[in-house]
Amino acid sequence: MWQERIEINPAIVVGKPVIRGTRLAVELLVDLMAEGWTSEQILENYSQLTSDDLQAALHYAADSLRREQGDSSIPDYQIEELDRRKARLEADPASGLTWAEVEQRILSRPRS
Repeated sequence: MWQERIEINPAIVVGKPVIRGTRLAVELLVDLMAEGWTSEQILENYSQLTSDDLQAALHYAADSLRREQGDSSIPDYQIEELDRRKARLEADPASGLTWAEVEQRILSRPRS
């Protein structure tokens, strides 16, 4: 699941989605793949990454597109809560939680 590997934190790369524990943006990795880089080339040049990280980046990108088109695998109630919590966190960054922690808690809840 991409939520375990992708982090969104306003303090890291201006809040762009990155591979957790790095400053490598999902956008960069998808761009490299679009330019024809193979997984092996990316992993060779960015040794801190794993093939699971690359898969997570692609899953995140696909889910982002689905969400943009209103066809996300994330239920509407979770998207609404994510939006509310993100706005609250941006308004009060001293709350003690990172955006990634908030997002992970919401997305890991069972459907009600």
